[in-house]
Amino acid sequence: MPTFARGENAILAGKARYSGTSGVLYLTNNRVLFEYEKGLLTKHTYVSLDIPLVNVESVVVERPRFGLGPLATNLIITTKRGSMGFGLTRVKISDLTTPDVWVTKINDAISGEHAQAEPSVIIKEEEIVKVPCKFCGTLVDPVRDKACPNCGAPPLEQ
Repeated sequence: MPTFARGENAILAGKARYSGTSGVLYLTNNRVLFEYEKGLLTKHTYVSLDIPLVNVESVVVERPRFGLGPLATNLIITTKRGSMGFGLTRVKISDLTTPDVWVTKINDAISGEHAQAEPSVIIKEEEIVKVPCKFCGTLVDPVRDKACPNCGAPPLEQ
């Protein structure tokens, strides 16, 4: 989950693809951003798209002309020239489950409808249980770790 500035509230979040990378698209009352995780051993979170709403000129849903149906719909965000660098003005987001809802919510956020809304709180709670390795005693997460990080022993049989 991205870090929000003071007074910035999450409005909408959903799984999406941007530039061939799967991640989460967020809409706040100030910006649209795309966040993804990467890494084999340790996961790191990166933000590859961060568009302030003041730089958004239009938002539309692009549908295919021929038979792919709702599977190929894309959310197209057009920004002011020069706001994204290298003269890019068109951003294509794919694999959103409800692109029409995103268009409505982004347009509402641009018009300021969500500026006075109550701040929403998103809580991500996770319980991690670790058990000692049967060979060296190091605490191992049996769900995430395929082997003991200290001695390489296989996890306990369940």
